[in-house]
Amino acid sequence: MKKICIVTDAWFPQVNGVVTTFKNLVDDLRKDGNTVVVIEPSIFPNFSFPFYKSIRLAYPKHLSLMIDEFKPDYIHIATEGPIGVAAKIYCIKNGIPHTSSFHTDFSFFLKKNYFIPRRITWAYLKTFHWFSESVLVPNSYTVKMLQQNGFENNIIEWTRGCNKDIFIYKEKKDVFLENVYICVSRVSKEKNLDEFGKLSKSVNGVFVLIGDGPYLNKMRKKYPDIIYCGSLSQEKIVEWFAKSDVFIFPSRFDTFGIVMLEALSCGVPVVSYNTGAASSIIVNGKNGYVVNSIEEMTKAAKMCLGLDREEVSKSVSSTKYSWQRATKIFLETIVLINGRK
Repeated sequence: MKKICIVTDAWFPQVNGVVTTFKNLVDDLRKDGNTVVVIEPSIFPNFSFPFYKSIRLAYPKHLSLMIDEFKPDYIHIATEGPIGVAAKIYCIKNGIPHTSSFHTDFSFFLKKNYFIPRRITWAYLKTFHWFSESVLVPNSYTVKMLQQNGFENNIIEWTRGCNKDIFIYKEKKDVFLENVYICVSRVSKEKNLDEFGKLSKSVNGVFVLIGDGPYLNKMRKKYPDIIYCGSLSQEKIVEWFAKSDVFIFPSRFDTFGIVMLEALSCGVPVVSYNTGAASSIIVNGKNGYVVNSIEEMTKAAKMCLGLDREEVSKSVSSTKYSWQRATKIFLETIVLINGRK
């Protein structure tokens, strides 16, 4: 069995794709008898990211001592924040081979929210991942994006999964509640949720937004007719999926979008902008539509009403999109630390 150290700046109580990915990965690794230590923000002194309270930045004091004490066989650095940087410096200084993963196009996030030029962020990200034995990314779209921005590492496509024990297909409930359009998202500016708001004003139906974040109050003021549910448990989200007709994914920022898999698994067709998050999941006319403009999104949202929910659910293959497969790829990728067997 393996001793694995995962270093991440994103962990509970955050709710996002990175946390979901590593929560399921860690659970699967431990089920198979591996020993896993997660080094994450709550272990250290930490503070809220400016203007984004749900993200915690940590001062990773004594991180190297934690790793030395655990004596892992493998180290994986999940994120590029302060904890990830401290782990990266530790590995480089000690000549320790390690892997890392790329989840988020921070060049887009920082440009959108803090006006930092994208070339500066890309230069940082390329430097951060330069020393990794391999970089795990969520899909082929992201592989190409990194290569186009100068990454020369061994970039490996690392799929994501969907918990089909929770996200189960059901026929639509509340049939008298017609044309329900739902979005589940972190409510932040870069998620492009104004497109969801605009859609609510041009398409007849009930619009539901599940999630929390720094942009929520502005959304409430700009689009008061939307039903705002805040953060909900997976079980409550499944209940809403059973009432919904179409899932709207307006983000142009996400590299995958696990929530799309969850909606599809429940039989809810998805309309998404043409990004890496959607291109490998959605098949036009089968389980949703990929669009390039708000005008196309408006048409596609209406067209989705005619799709067969059961066929939509079947489109998410448990063999292609499973956490077990994601864990298998992870284990095939991590590298043994020299001398630690």
